[in-house]
Amino acid sequence: MPAVMFGVASVAALWWLAMNVVTRWEAPLSSLLFAVSYHHIWFSQNARGYTGLLFFSLLATLFFLKGVEWRSLGWWLAYDLVFAAAMYIHPSAVFLFVAHALVYAVYRGRIRKDTRASNKQNTSYGVRVLWEPFFAFLLGAALTAILYSVLVPQMIEAFTATSAMKAKSTVNEWKNPIWTLLEVANNFRHPGWASCIAIPVAGGLGIVGFVHLLK
Repeated sequence: MPAVMFGVASVAALWWLAMNVVTRWEAPLSSLLFAVSYHHIWFSQNARGYTGLLFFSLLATLFFLKGVEWRSLGWWLAYDLVFAAAMYIHPSAVFLFVAHALVYAVYRGRIRKDTRASNKQNTSYGVRVLWEPFFAFLLGAALTAILYSVLVPQMIEAFTATSAMKAKSTVNEWKNPIWTLLEVANNFRHPGWASCIAIPVAGGLGIVGFVHLLK
């Protein structure tokens, strides 16, 4: 049930995020494609927490953009809460927040460069733009550490046991990336009517998106 609920909520979260970064017709279209996505439907039936990770990651990205745009303490506090929630559901969320930090570092570098070129922003504004996200990342990490503090001994024990099992067992065939590529190629050898429609449509959308990105 949690996987289903987070899966449904993720469709709404994607729409909310898309409404802030793309046009009004692209936002519902992306949500529609997402709602009928095979992998999203699959993981919405899989009790492993991935839809929860997705939901909080989408919200985190939205709150990150809002925080940078409005420089509001409320948006950054909301970012911290979903930061900790995503990390608590699955530790792999750390890659998302590292990506956010790198994106902000690039953004901050461009702001500083533009400021020096135009000399239109004062020093206090620049300091505020720099330190608010820094403290947000720091607070999010602190909340995550608090949530995980009681689980550290269990995590160490679980990771140690998993490493020992992997050392003794062979890698499953489906985990091999070459096997995945071969299976995809085999499936396209005898495409059905749905594939004949989906492949051109997907290719066309990809071309439109690429052209739009170049603009």
